[in-house]
Amino acid sequence: PFGRRSRDVETKEMQETKTRFLLFNQEVDKGCQIRLNHPDTLQQCGFNSSRPLCVIPSVPSQRADYAVAHSQVDGILENWVQQLVNALKSGPAQPVNVGLANWISLAYNHYALAVHNTRLVGQEVAALLRWLEVRSPEKPRRTLNGAGAQNKLEAQKASIQAALPRNHLTAVFQESVQFSRSNVHLIGYSLGAHVSGFAGTYIGGKHKIGRITGLDAAGPMFEGVSPSDRLSPDDANFVDAIHTFTREHMGLSVGIQRPVGHYDFYPNGGSFQPGCHFLELYKHIANHGLNAITETIKCAHERSVHLFIDSLLHADLQSKAYLCSDMDSFSQGLCLSCKKGHCNTLGYHIHQDKQSKKAKKLFLVTRAQSPFKVYHYQFKMQFINQIEKPVEPTFTMSLFGTNNEVHKIPITLGEGIISNKTYSFLITLDLDVGMLIMIKFKWENSAVWANVWNTVQTIFPWGKGPIYSGLILKSIKVKAGETQQR
Repeated sequence: PFGRRSRDVETKEMQETKTRFLLFNQEVDKGCQIRLNHPDTLQQCGFNSSRPLCVIPSVPSQRADYAVAHSQVDGILENWVQQLVNALKSGPAQPVNVGLANWISLAYNHYALAVHNTRLVGQEVAALLRWLEVRSPEKPRRTLNGAGAQNKLEAQKASIQAALPRNHLTAVFQESVQFSRSNVHLIGYSLGAHVSGFAGTYIGGKHKIGRITGLDAAGPMFEGVSPSDRLSPDDANFVDAIHTFTREHMGLSVGIQRPVGHYDFYPNGGSFQPGCHFLELYKHIANHGLNAITETIKCAHERSVHLFIDSLLHADLQSKAYLCSDMDSFSQGLCLSCKKGHCNTLGYHIHQDKQSKKAKKLFLVTRAQSPFKVYHYQFKMQFINQIEKPVEPTFTMSLFGTNNEVHKIPITLGEGIISNKTYSFLITLDLDVGMLIMIKFKWENSAVWANVWNTVQTIFPWGKGPIYSGLILKSIKVKAGETQQR
C-alpha cells in the first residue's frame, strides 16, 4: 500500500517542508533553522559547504505503550539527540556540519501512519540535499597562488569583517566550494533509519548519498518487506547498521532483525543488551513510575545510539566486531578472524568497504555502560580424561599479561569433558591484559569427581602442564581478537 517510487523522481522542487531542519555549529548549542530555498538562512546558521554534512532524522515518541522510537517529548529533544549532536561537533578529527531533521508533526500519530510518513520525510530530506547542491556554484571561483594571494585574501576578510557577523563571513568565503551529496552522512535511529533510506532513493540523479547509518532500524511493518520499502544497501554508497533489540515478541521485534546494510553489527547477538534486562525493571519503576516498562524496552533499543556516540567519544577505545554466522558460533570463539575484511570497527570510524556486494553480519560483546569496548579472546583446550564417564567440572581461570591481570574468570563448557576433543569458547575482558605470560586454573569440587582432584594447575605458554590423575589438560591455545596474536 505504501509503494516506493523509483530513483528518477521529483524534478519539481518543494517550496516548503513539514520537516524542520536545524543546523548546530560550534558556537551555539541551540539549533538554527534552515529553510528550503532561503539561502539567507544558510548564512545565518553558519553552514560551511566545504565540510561534510551529518544529518540526524530525529524521531518523536510514539504512544507510551509502543516504544518503537524516541527523540521528542512535548517538543523537547531527548537527551540522546543532544548527546549525539555534541559528539558529532567535537568527536571527528575533520569538522562537520551537524543537522537535525525534526519531523514531529508527521510522527506524532498512530504508528502505522508514522511509518507511512517516513516516505514524505525522506522526500523532504532529499529535497534539502538537492537544494544544497544546486545553490552551490557549478564551478569554483578562480584562485590565486602564492603569498600574494594569501595577503589579498586576508585583506579582503579584514575589509568586510566589521560589516558582517562571523557566520556571514564564513558563508561568503565558503560559497565557492561545491557541496556534494557524497559528503552527506545520514544517521537515523528507529523510524529515522528508514527515513534515511527513503531520502537516499528520492534524491534521484546518477550519484548517491555518501553514507547512511541505521541505528536499530524499526522492525514492525519493515521486517520481511522488499528492500525498496525499507533501508537497504542501495540507498547510499555505504550503509552500516547496528541492531540492539531484535528480540521477538508475538511475532514482532522493536528493531529489525534482517541485515539492511553493507555491514550489519549485532552487539551481544542483537536481541537484547546488558544492563537492560527486565530484572532492572524495579529500578526503572523507582525512577520512571508507570513508564518503567517503556524505559526498560527503550534501554535496549536506544543502546544502538549510545554505542555510536561511544565511538565518537572514545577514539582510543574503538569496539571491533567480527564476521560470523550467528551468536552461538561467536560465543564459541570461532569467528575472531580479521583476514579478508572479516572484522570491522563499530560506529563512526568504520572502514567503508564499498566493494562488498554481500551483506556482512558482524558480532561482538560489549559492556553494560560506556565505554562499551571489551577485549575478545578465543580459548581452545584439549583434555585427557582418565575416567570412563564424561566429567563436568566447574573451574575458574586467571590471566596474567604484560599490561594487567584478571582473576577468577568463571568457565562453563556446557558439556561433559571427554578425551581428545577440542573445546572452544570465548572470553571477554574489560581490560587489555597485553601479551599473556601465565594462565592459572582453579578446578573446583563436584559430586562427580570430588575425590579425583582439587588443585591449582598453572600453565606457562612455553612449558608443559603438570600431570594429575583423573583429568589432564593436554593443550591450550589462545587467540586475541583485537591484536590477532596467538
